[in-house]
Amino acid sequence: MGGAVVEGGGGGIADAGVAVVIATHEIELVDRYADSVVVLRDGEKVLDRRVRPEGTADLAVALRP
Repeated sequence: MGGAVVEGGGGGIADAGVAVVIATHEIELVDRYADSVVVLRDGEKVLDRRVRPEGTADLAVALRP
């Protein structure tokens, strides 16, 4: 994923009310750029929540087979 897509500062399309969907395996990006996160495993939703200040430990657990 190119940094220019998600970095730009000073507001942006999300601030304009446009939904942005990013698919990534880089968990550290979730807290930095997302408002909410959905984790899929084998096509099934295993986690659906808002981003939280306490971090992404539950995301790593949800990704385990």
